[in-house]
Amino acid sequence: MAKQVVKKSTVKPTPKVAEIYVETDFFVRMEKFLEKNANRVFWGIFILSALLVIGLFEMKIGLANDDALYIEGGVKYSKDFFGYFFTANAPLYPMLLGLFIAIFGSKLVVLKLISVVFFLLSLYWVYRAFRGRIPYTVLFGALFITATNSFFVMHASLTYTECFFAAVQALFLWAFLKLTDVVETNHSIKATWKNWLVFGLTILLAYMSRNVAIAIVFAVLAFFLVRKQWLNVLYALLVSAVFIMIWEALKRTIWGEHADQFGSQTNIMMRKSLFNPTDPNNTAETPWGFVVRFWQNTEIYFSARFWELLNFRPEASKPNTVLTLFTILLILPGFVFAIIRKNKAVLISFLYFSALCAVTFVALHTSWGQARLVMIYFPFIFITIFYGFWELFRTKTLRGLKLLYIILLAVFLVPNLLLSLEKVPKNLPILSKNIGGDEFYGYTTDWKNFFKASRWTARNLPEGSFVASRRAPMSFIYGDFKQFFPVYSVPSSDADTLMANFKKNNVTHVILAELRINPARYTPNRYINTLHRYVVTIATKYPQAFELIHTEGTQEKAEVYKIHYENATPAAAAQPQMIEGNIGG
Repeated sequence: MAKQVVKKSTVKPTPKVAEIYVETDFFVRMEKFLEKNANRVFWGIFILSALLVIGLFEMKIGLANDDALYIEGGVKYSKDFFGYFFTANAPLYPMLLGLFIAIFGSKLVVLKLISVVFFLLSLYWVYRAFRGRIPYTVLFGALFITATNSFFVMHASLTYTECFFAAVQALFLWAFLKLTDVVETNHSIKATWKNWLVFGLTILLAYMSRNVAIAIVFAVLAFFLVRKQWLNVLYALLVSAVFIMIWEALKRTIWGEHADQFGSQTNIMMRKSLFNPTDPNNTAETPWGFVVRFWQNTEIYFSARFWELLNFRPEASKPNTVLTLFTILLILPGFVFAIIRKNKAVLISFLYFSALCAVTFVALHTSWGQARLVMIYFPFIFITIFYGFWELFRTKTLRGLKLLYIILLAVFLVPNLLLSLEKVPKNLPILSKNIGGDEFYGYTTDWKNFFKASRWTARNLPEGSFVASRRAPMSFIYGDFKQFFPVYSVPSSDADTLMANFKKNNVTHVILAELRINPARYTPNRYINTLHRYVVTIATKYPQAFELIHTEGTQEKAEVYKIHYENATPAAAAQPQMIEGNIGG
């Protein structure tokens, strides 16, 4: 019988961290302990995170509109997958929601549980991607902060795209690091094509999940350039381009030329202001304007939002240049040591979040400022920070101060965990009421009345009615998944133009709610938002064009008006009293 020849793998196993750092000191003893108990430690963090998810579970939709927007997109995909394309941003998440909605129906709790699963999967894939590649103290420190951060944990039960993308980006980094293991020992495409294929698929998933994920390609190219792997630069560029072009071709073939995931966002990005991108006075941003925007966003996210998330600064803190520079200095040692020690896992972590943050800070207007946009990169930011200090305390100068590294971990980890533990007792009574059937419990009066008014219109207005709403996707969720007309801007100051726009879109009713969307514009008994400005412009010229037919609440009320196009005739602007109390100007 012929002797079977077993072909040995040419891939070198990843060395264990305790084998890299051979000196017998405190760090190595700690590493050996964590290496021996790595799975137990990870699952302990995982279970703690799962318990916090339960304690901070949010049965309601979020108030930033995007939460409901993705569900609305998912419902449309479930009804007509090939006839609808989600253009507000990247389409993969609404497509996935559409699949689950088609199977389970429009059950909000099911969609929230999907987000929970992706959040927990993201923790698992980060662990799988980085274990054995970086010190376990670094890995578990970054995982612990991510897994117990109150803001991140609360997003696990919201249907924003963050938790889904957290899983996608972790899967990408796992695939990429596996690819680097192979290509460093074998440059043959014949031997590595499967790894390049998986790499391309994860790039495509990220690209379809978040528009700024196109920056991943630049991070990958920078990685191979830093490591002087010139051939891999070419391969990475070709593979990424092929997968993205295949998707673009399929998209155009299936959904047509209007299937543009960048269109609306690009138009807003290129303007000087976030608001009214069609306003001719809102001109295109200048090159220097983008530089200014980049730095201002850097200050907003790295000196305010980043530290707010960690419980070091109060919410809505003002940007601070000194704190921005301090945060950058915290991060830089990790990048420098990643190059010196040739630690590819830390290097790609730094390049990854830096590239995506850079694109985000250039693209987004400074008025956006949402903490979730930096929260998503927590694992990789803290891998870089902790690794930098790990290496600093191994230098001859600081070797005797290794205990300070543990203190540094505690400084970050303890306040982060305490904030979550503090929020759980406050959330449990709300969660209990929501589970018991009071789905609006926990909302402030203004939002509660708005949602009730949205539901009233869905259940009581005649067939064919079409209602304008300031937050149409949120009205859609609580309005029995019926379509509402969104009003996000006031495109004209001319009453006839605005009325014609309503008529062109077959709008029959309007919900005017006293929503405190922008606290800076709120004073008692005076509510100013986009839809109010839209309606009052018409009502000033045509006071009889709106008839109040329903009111929800007595304080911070929501009112439903019927539009009478036949009454839109010129009249003295002396009778806007019927809506003045709500609009206020």
